Amino acid sequence: MSTIEKQVQDIIGRLDEERQKAVLAFAEATLNKQNTPKDIGPINPETIPKWANRTTGREVTPVDFIKTHYGEIQKDGKWSPLADLEMRHIYNYEVTLYNAYITRIKRTPEEDLGIPKEPRNIVTTPEEALTYIEGKRKKDRQRKSQL
Repeated sequence: MSTIEKQVQDIIGRLDEERQKAVLAFAEATLNKQNTPKDIGPINPETIPKWANRTTGREVTPVDFIKTHYGEIQKDGKWSPLADLEMRHIYNYEVTLYNAYITRIKRTPEEDLGIPKEPRNIVTTPEEALTYIEGKRKKDRQRKSQL
C-alpha cells in the first residue's frame, strides 16, 4: 500500500460512520461518472482520428481538420458536416479540437463552418426565468438521482 493510500485510509478512519458512507458514495459516483460514455453522436472513433494525435503540426488548422474528418465536400464545392453533427459531439469526443476550433473562429469568424450549437435559452420575463430555473432544478434532481 502506498503512502498516499495509507494517508487516505487514516483520514477516512477518523471520520464517523455517516461521513465515511458519504465519502465512499461520492467516490463511487465519481468513478461511475468517469465510466459513463459521452454522447458523440455520428462520430465514429474507429474512423475519425484525434486532433491531438495529428502529425501535421500547425500546417492544418482546426477548421481544415474538421472539414477533412467530420464531413465531406459536395459536388458543388461546399462542405457539409456528418448528419446530425453538433458542436457538443466534437466537445465530447475531443475537447482539445473543440477549444482550438472555437479559438480559431473567434479570431477569424469567416471560417465558421456553421456546425449547430445547442441554443441558449433567452429569458425575457421574470415568469420565464422562474420556469427556466425550475426546469434546471428538476433536471439536476433527476441527474443526481441516477448517481
